Amino acid sequence: MPRTTINKNGGVTAAPAAPATQAPPAEEVPTPLPQSQPSMQDGRQDTGLDVAREERIRRAAYEAYVLRGEGPGDAVQDWLQAEAEVDARKG
Repeated sequence: MPRTTINKNGGVTAAPAAPATQAPPAEEVPTPLPQSQPSMQDGRQDTGLDVAREERIRRAAYEAYVLRGEGPGDAVQDWLQAEAEVDARKG
């Protein structure tokens, strides 16, 4: 839309509109999948052992999902079962 101004005589003049500019389209770059990071619980950062444990649990829970035929199920239950299995192997 052109910019309008009122001159001293009360007349209205329209200034030419500035050409519209568009940002060049952003290149589509695939977003990398997040890597396993140490989780924070109760404000403490996990140690390397905790990270390794979490990774073993994650893999066991995924294995349960695959064995189920990669169909619908209960991810929380898979995680809790995997956690129990990993902790049982440790002791």
